[in-house]
Amino acid sequence: MGLVSWLDSRPGFHALVDRARVRQIADGVLGLLAIERRLAPGDVIYRHRNIDSFITADEIFRRRTYHDFVRPEVRTFADLGCNVGYFIAVVTSITGRRDLRGVAVDASPIMTSESRWLVERNGLHGVAVEQGLVEHAAAGVARDFYVSDCSMSSSTRPDALRAGRALNWTRTTVATVDVEALWLKHVGQERCHLLKVDIEGSEADFISSGNPFLDRVDDIVLEWHTWAASEATMRGRLESLGFSLCGELRLTPNTGLLYYRRR
Repeated sequence: MGLVSWLDSRPGFHALVDRARVRQIADGVLGLLAIERRLAPGDVIYRHRNIDSFITADEIFRRRTYHDFVRPEVRTFADLGCNVGYFIAVVTSITGRRDLRGVAVDASPIMTSESRWLVERNGLHGVAVEQGLVEHAAAGVARDFYVSDCSMSSSTRPDALRAGRALNWTRTTVATVDVEALWLKHVGQERCHLLKVDIEGSEADFISSGNPFLDRVDDIVLEWHTWAASEATMRGRLESLGFSLCGELRLTPNTGLLYYRRR
């Protein structure tokens, strides 16, 4: 575990950061003077505009959380819970393609804006970024959604994400999105080669037999949370939908990644 990840796992560190207003000061500076970096191979450009993005970059880029789950032949993808767009950067780097097609969705307007910047900065004209709450529900239904003061933690269940941190949550309302409709609008009838799901507890609702979008998916990388549904439940659902387990990664005692490929 790197220093950044170790500090992130210490509740006392976050309490100190919050009390000293380090986060607010750093976010203010980065908001004016964002740090741009390049991800090799492919020279994919990403940026830091808040302090917590360094933690996300450490997890995704240095620890290579998703790298083993992205096949080089991927041409289309969906990123549900796209955050600041670092998974998009990984897919672009591994495939070496700027003609990727797909959709990226996040409920937070801040995260959506950051992902749009990454897509535009790297010339990924075939990737559409939309704001909305991913659930298996009719589009346009307003749901309660909570964003924390560190901006990169958000959920429909803030109590489940607290994890010992004294976060302050702001309640907003976000409209649900129909992922299948978004895909048809922006990509068309093509198959989705890779679906990444990191929607902080709503995965139990989205991964279901009545979801038509899953019929067009070849590979799935799913982050599961025990407070939403057990790992066994999510495995059972994916297997019943015609997928076979190809890999897994335990992130914490209560969360992990499952990598499934269509049989």
